[in-house]
Amino acid sequence: MNRILLGALPLTVLALVAAPLFAQTSGTASTWGTQGADCVAKAGDDKAWANRDYSPECRARFALREFRTLDEKLRYLAPPATNEATATRDVAKLLGLPVIGGSDGPAGLVRGDANATALPSPIAIGATFDRDAARRYGDILGAEFRAAGLGSILGPAFDIARSWRAGRTPESFGEDPFLMAEMAANEVTAIQSRHVIVTMKHFAAYTQEAGRVGGIPSGMHPAGNNMISQKALREIYLPGFEAAVTRGRAGGVMCAFPRINGTYACENPHLFDILKREWRFDGTVGPDFPSGQRSITRALIAGLDSGSFGPSTFNAGLAKEKPLRKAVADGDISEARIDDLILRRLVPMFRIGLYDNPPKKGEGPVSTPEHRAIAAQLLTEGTVLLKNDRGILPFGPNVRSIAVIGAQATGDAVAVEQGSPYVKPAHFEPALDAIKARAGKGAKVSFAPGTLGLAPLPLPADGLFRTPDGQPGFRADYVANMRMDFSGAPVASETVKTIDIAKAPEIAALPADNAWSVRYTAPFTPATSGIHKFSLHGSGRARLFIDNVERGHFELVDFGSQVFANVALTAGRAVDVRIDYTPSAALRPMRMSQFAMDMGLTLRLGYAPPDDLIAQAAKTAKSADVAVVFVGQREGEGMDRTSLNLQNDQDALIEAVAAANPRTVVVLNTGGPVAMPWLGKVAGVMEMWKPGDALGTAVAQLLFGDREPGGRLPITFPVDETQGPASLPRQFPGTRDPVTGNIDTASFDEGVFVGYRYFDQHGQAPLFPFGHGLSYGQVAMTGLGVELGNKGGVTVNLRLENKGKRESTEVAQLYVGFPDGTGEPPRQLKGFAKATLKPGESRDVAIELPRNAIRHWDEDSSGWRVTRGTYRLYLGRSSRDIVWEGTVPVRD
Repeated sequence: MNRILLGALPLTVLALVAAPLFAQTSGTASTWGTQGADCVAKAGDDKAWANRDYSPECRARFALREFRTLDEKLRYLAPPATNEATATRDVAKLLGLPVIGGSDGPAGLVRGDANATALPSPIAIGATFDRDAARRYGDILGAEFRAAGLGSILGPAFDIARSWRAGRTPESFGEDPFLMAEMAANEVTAIQSRHVIVTMKHFAAYTQEAGRVGGIPSGMHPAGNNMISQKALREIYLPGFEAAVTRGRAGGVMCAFPRINGTYACENPHLFDILKREWRFDGTVGPDFPSGQRSITRALIAGLDSGSFGPSTFNAGLAKEKPLRKAVADGDISEARIDDLILRRLVPMFRIGLYDNPPKKGEGPVSTPEHRAIAAQLLTEGTVLLKNDRGILPFGPNVRSIAVIGAQATGDAVAVEQGSPYVKPAHFEPALDAIKARAGKGAKVSFAPGTLGLAPLPLPADGLFRTPDGQPGFRADYVANMRMDFSGAPVASETVKTIDIAKAPEIAALPADNAWSVRYTAPFTPATSGIHKFSLHGSGRARLFIDNVERGHFELVDFGSQVFANVALTAGRAVDVRIDYTPSAALRPMRMSQFAMDMGLTLRLGYAPPDDLIAQAAKTAKSADVAVVFVGQREGEGMDRTSLNLQNDQDALIEAVAAANPRTVVVLNTGGPVAMPWLGKVAGVMEMWKPGDALGTAVAQLLFGDREPGGRLPITFPVDETQGPASLPRQFPGTRDPVTGNIDTASFDEGVFVGYRYFDQHGQAPLFPFGHGLSYGQVAMTGLGVELGNKGGVTVNLRLENKGKRESTEVAQLYVGFPDGTGEPPRQLKGFAKATLKPGESRDVAIELPRNAIRHWDEDSSGWRVTRGTYRLYLGRSSRDIVWEGTVPVRD
């Protein structure tokens, strides 16, 4: 969860934490090589900090020397209130330090008035397996932030997709640390080349939403504790951040909410030591909002550089904390550390060019036609063709009629991730419109919605539900605990006409801070037989029961989530409806709307009677040559997924359409894997992720063959919920605190066996493996052999040949198997190369494997090592589709 930041100016609240600063971890070596002795200004150079001839570090040190007193330094870091009189000089103004505004932005500029491009989700960029795609993506981000007058971006996110359940999976590049690192370094480089400072997140091992903040008031209760080995931390969860720092020179880092092995990430000396001493990070570490920071003094000593330097209204955990000024006066924080904080603000500002090229609002339009065209191209390059039976795609001239099915094909599509990455799709073209335009007079296009979509259902009509004594509405029984434990007598009861709450009820017996639970009950007698639809929308924890059978739930949601239940009921036969709810995990004490969603204390029950939408869709599909079904997911920040299936009745829709027309293509707009119980009944499946503005343009190009889907899966698709890592409750979301019901500890005991590594290690057959993706052409891949390099590395040579009749793209993937005894998985990605070939073209490709690519973390020595022995090399089209194998000996 992140907010706008003004990084170059003094910061007093976490909401302004974005621009990089400087901080030396207590007890560790300095981040930079010089301690200032080499920074000597030329004679007469009175404004040496403004002279580009000096290094960024020296310019920052020259600027630091202009702060004459400790008071001036502290006022720069923690400025006084605007109405507080002061005679202290405004050193920042005297130095000409620019005002650096910022915003969230992993998939585009979040600020609602910016008219920005809603880009495809980052996981779609991961699916390109293309370093240049990451650079083009980052270039658009940097350009649009600059055009809006901003110099800092809260992003990108480099969080490994440990489980399909993780709500923010679409916000990063997938499950593989090597792929993550390659994309991270290139995207960061491109963003900062536009003089925009990144704040990469969420450092580190941030893999779930449940339990991340510990409930409200923010900062008062413990966040979840991720128990993880150093081997897994180093090999799986840190490589993306390391590449962004050492190769991309990232200027800022956001530390995550959870505890890591018992210590909060934002006050974790071990994590900061890796970041600042080992990687020599020279920027600022700031906390996630609102409760990533749990202390002031303790966090600053550990290595946090920005955030709240005094009590915060956003973070109740800091209410009794000693302010920065008193911590310095008491000797808890040294003046050298204060200097370090200032340097960490200034060095990236000079290094990335914000001082010399300050952002100016109105530099040009934010979103441009060129940006939107590149976004559409990136989406086609990241779209994964999962299935293409009998070459149903692309559509040829023999396709004279097309049935487009699904609300996701219209302007009601869910095209972006929810939460802080949300970008309003202001330039969105619905798929239905684009398909009609592309088909022209060559094919008739018909449409049927098929479902009510993914929006919450409407509130039930008055009197539809009645309490046992005949009153309209529900009986509400309240208990004074947040565990949804209703075993004792309620502390209060009432009748409510509808379940649509936006704040705590005015009942004196209920504890403060949402520490209560409620059970709603009412009989329901349906007037008609058929599939009756229910939805629950809200934050916190909720469970929906129909005749004592759980039909849906959401868990520990601090933003807004929703679940659907579609239940076959008989007219005249009463059923009991029950909803158990606690708002304890809700981020705020009452409902508010933000990021196109309701968040805070909110719960709403929706209902819709039986309809014939699916039957009408099947009828429409049956009369067409082909059918294209568009389906999606609502997912994002603050909400983990509770089911691998598509939401609402979308699976039933696909089943019905495929039964009516076997020539059915399914277009998925999901942030990650979904179950496909209908897979054997459809002819084609395309995963287009969260497409942003570009859905219509890209899907029309792909369906008609104007472009080829060039993506490969950056995440394994399991067959069902039992497969893959973190499939046990103690692993995800973790064990619960017996009093609060919140997450206590999540065990990462799968170690380094994350994603396809787990499937390989345990012999599980996925639905679709990591790296899988079909193309419209026929590219042959042949391994040619291995060359040994002078520095201990190797080069794997291969040949690609396009034997088809159209231009086509292939991604060669190099996997490495380590010697026995290293504790490594059977194989892991260590290289890839993407090439597009014309018909008949062949090309020799080399994939470099440097010696440090085969290092592994040795727990016994607490260090990296390269083990001597025979390494196995696997060249293939996916982690399971291997076309060539070889070996190479490695000596110490």
